[in-house]
Amino acid sequence: MSTLAFLSADAAETGGRWSPLARSPMQHLQREHGARFEVRDGWELATSFPDEAAALASVAIVELPQLGKLEVRGAGERPSGQAYWYQVTPERALCITPARGTAAVRTELERSARTVVDVSAGLGSVAVVGPRAMEMLRRVTELETFPASGLVSHLHGHVLPLEGGVMILFPQEYGHYLYEVLLDAAVPFDGGPAGVDAIAEGDLW
Repeated sequence: MSTLAFLSADAAETGGRWSPLARSPMQHLQREHGARFEVRDGWELATSFPDEAAALASVAIVELPQLGKLEVRGAGERPSGQAYWYQVTPERALCITPARGTAAVRTELERSARTVVDVSAGLGSVAVVGPRAMEMLRRVTELETFPASGLVSHLHGHVLPLEGGVMILFPQEYGHYLYEVLLDAAVPFDGGPAGVDAIAEGDLW
């Protein structure tokens, strides 16, 4: 199986003349909601929203596009650094990493796994957090215990537990659709969008 190395953002050849900047397909929706943006780890991220305090007190939708996602096939050993490991099947796992650590984790996994494919560009990631997060989730998925794989608002995705909520991984091309669905589902709970700074990095690992 090809490892599709050309999809690894950190492997982009710049010749020292430019720095690639990644943007989420949800960005224009975030701008409509008044997001404040900053460039971090090669991504232009929505770091905060005007009314996010109210959302965090109920249910907040937090996009995390900067996370690295590695698909591991074969008997890979869990990496020693910061990483979230989800065993999808006995032969297939997903490893979620901080953007700045993806290359190092990928190199470590390649020593033990049969195949490691960087699917960061193919999978979107959104967290749903807050006191009413689980209540809201019942409106968009029939999954009840996590981690689990299944349908989230008609899309096949992976739902992983986080401190105070869950993280949803889904096909990147449906990012606009899912982000809008989650925001709409949060409205009856007085929820809404929040920026990446609303989640402490330690809560992800």
